[in-house]
Amino acid sequence: MVLNPVISKLGGKLVVLASASPRRREILTNVGLRFEVVPSWFKETLEKSLFKAPYEYAVETAKQKALEVARRMPFKHLKTPDIVIGADTVVTVDGYILEKPVDKEDAYRMLSRLSGKEHSVFTGVAIVHCNSELGKCRIALQFICKIIFCCYKMYKG
Repeated sequence: MVLNPVISKLGGKLVVLASASPRRREILTNVGLRFEVVPSWFKETLEKSLFKAPYEYAVETAKQKALEVARRMPFKHLKTPDIVIGADTVVTVDGYILEKPVDKEDAYRMLSRLSGKEHSVFTGVAIVHCNSELGKCRIALQFICKIIFCCYKMYKG
C-alpha cells in the first residue's frame, strides 16, 4: 500500500480525527491509521462571501476544526495530540455553497436545487502538527478533493 511508509512513521503518535463523521472514520481505518476521534466544536459560521472560491472556504473550515481540537485537547482531555486531522465538505451549485442540511425540509430544498444540475463537491482537509514541548500547533498540510456530479431531474411522487 502506498501509505504504509507514512502510517508506520505515525506509530506511537497520538493522531486525532476532529470529526464525528462515520465516513471519515471508515476512510482512515481502511488505510490502516490508528487514531482517536474528538469531534470539533468549531461553529461553522465563516462568512462565505470572504472566500474567492468554495474550496477555500472548505479548507479554512477544515483548518479551524483541526486547530480547535488541537488547542482544546491539552485542557479538556489532558493530553496533547501529535497530529490532528480536520475536514469539511461543501457542495456548490449555481455559485452557492451548500453545507449539511439542518433538517428534512432543508435537505429536500437542497436536493431540489441540485435536481437536473451539475454540481461540485469539495472536501477540504487540514493536518495540524502539535509540539507538546513548545505548546504550539502549526498547519502541516492543507489540500482539497473536488468531484463533479450531475443529478437527474428529481420528481415529486
